[in-house]
Amino acid sequence: HQIVRLHVAFQRGHGVDAHRVILGADAAHEAGDQPPAGDAVDHRVLFGQCQRVLAQAEARLIIAPRISPQGEVMQRILLRGGTLVTATEMVPGDLLIAGEAIAGIGENLPSEGAEIVDVGGKLLLPGGVDPHTHFDLPMFGTVSSDDHYTGHKAAAIGGTTTVLDFVPQPEEGPMRAGVDVWHAKADRRAAIDFGFHMNVTRLDSRVLEEIPSLVRDGITTLKVFTAYNNRLRLQDGEIFQVMRLAARNGMLTMVHAENGDVIEILVAEALAAGNTAPVWH
Repeated sequence: HQIVRLHVAFQRGHGVDAHRVILGADAAHEAGDQPPAGDAVDHRVLFGQCQRVLAQAEARLIIAPRISPQGEVMQRILLRGGTLVTATEMVPGDLLIAGEAIAGIGENLPSEGAEIVDVGGKLLLPGGVDPHTHFDLPMFGTVSSDDHYTGHKAAAIGGTTTVLDFVPQPEEGPMRAGVDVWHAKADRRAAIDFGFHMNVTRLDSRVLEEIPSLVRDGITTLKVFTAYNNRLRLQDGEIFQVMRLAARNGMLTMVHAENGDVIEILVAEALAAGNTAPVWH
């Protein structure tokens, strides 16, 4: 993915951030490949084009150092001789890390100033993204078993490097207050990258006015419920208002789509029959 963006940037004559691989612009022109018109990009074709660009530019390949906000050169680690796994193919190559970002991929990358790790015989896979997690979440008289450290640690061990957690909407006041609470929980414990979804469990004019501002805080997804009557559920008309407003602001609405009325009947029947073990949940 990183190299595809790099190739497109050079073919279209745009600059590339310093922390990515820098190829001589003439190498891209020499390759003679043009990216597909419009937004319909075939990433398999582009990846092949990128490989040819790298091969032709090997002698001119420069790995630019990544500089921290404090002006310090970040640690560089070169993973040498592995197999790079993309969405479409597996190819031999090296991977250079600067700080916490991929700085370059290709064969026989320069190793100056980098710690070299031999990964021969190993697969180098992109980190996974888990879009549905619940950390340190109070719910119905209990709290979810993992906080933002233990849950992140477990994710990292399993190869997941980004998680998205759900922010409960406060019972009163602005949604921003709930976001602040979740940042206070997560920021000091985070072990991997994370983002937030925002639950919408009550709706009024102030909430509707506030929803678009969430985008500025990096929250572009909302969650509504058709279950959990009198606790989390919105009525159909309210859900419609949320979805319409979200669409107008480039946001995505997710729906927990169980039928709250039917569930209440089934819960009452289960309790009457003494079926209270977790298997009946």
